[in-house]
Amino acid sequence: SSGINAEYGGCTMEANEGSVNKKMYGNVHNNGHVLLASINDPEGHHGVDHGPMTSDISPQMDPVFYRWHKYVDEVFEAYRNHVNVYEDDSELNNPGITLEDVVVKTRKFGGVEEEENTLRTFMEKTKYEYQYYYDKDKPDIRITEYTGLNHYPFRYEFKLRNDRETPARVVLRVFLGPEDSSKNLNQSRNTYIEMDKFVVELEANSGE
Repeated sequence: SSGINAEYGGCTMEANEGSVNKKMYGNVHNNGHVLLASINDPEGHHGVDHGPMTSDISPQMDPVFYRWHKYVDEVFEAYRNHVNVYEDDSELNNPGITLEDVVVKTRKFGGVEEEENTLRTFMEKTKYEYQYYYDKDKPDIRITEYTGLNHYPFRYEFKLRNDRETPARVVLRVFLGPEDSSKNLNQSRNTYIEMDKFVVELEANSGE
């Protein structure tokens, strides 16, 4: 319907106050976690512990976590596919604001020198403590060790210019995507990962 937008969709998915119909749709996202966590013994007849999907801390330990969140993403993708495209660039342009340069700088742990426009990752073993909720009233504290992907610290440097006579507020969004993704942006955008999003206040007639 014309009254549905992304905000209503998000509230409906999370059963927030803005849900289109909380009684009908319930808490889609979180209930999916609970149902998948208890799928081996949904009614508790066999004493099988709930899986890691039931906790806010450990769901990534279950491979189905990624498929479930892909489903959540696909719900919003279906909505976007029914939204009218921009007729021109007027809604996307920001007159008077120029992004002159972007640099990513990476520094090894304990190091001083920075490497430009390269992200460095590595595998490492990590131990962490988490609460395992097979009984919601009696969380079990567990310690696990896993080998996971980590990265060296990095930062962004943006050079922006504001040619307006008034201050400007600019939203910057940073995405990581395949190197050849510019060939067909409409298809490849679903492979992007949003790395960061933040607001910058620019003074009038200034560069930062």
